[in-house]
Amino acid sequence: NDDFPDDYAASTATAGSVAIGSSVSGAIENEADSDWFRVTLAAGTEYQFDLAGTAGGGLADPLLRLRDANGIELIFNDNLGAGSSASQIIYTPAA
Repeated sequence: NDDFPDDYAASTATAGSVAIGSSVSGAIENEADSDWFRVTLAAGTEYQFDLAGTAGGGLADPLLRLRDANGIELIFNDNLGAGSSASQIIYTPAA
């Protein structure tokens, strides 16, 4: 839909990136949209990724996926549990 251009591509060609220790926001323009963000990780270091929808926004139940450089899904999380719709991944890359 041209009324709502996509802010971040759902592919390894995304222009989105996030630095470790910082945060970034994206907009979900329609029900089929996904926003991908590039991040650089170091082997043997544990990382925590958190994703929450905006209060009153259109993303009530976000799904978080961690993918490798080729776009292959490594791990995902849909809900933290205990009634939370936020998502979290804790991951330590081997390489």
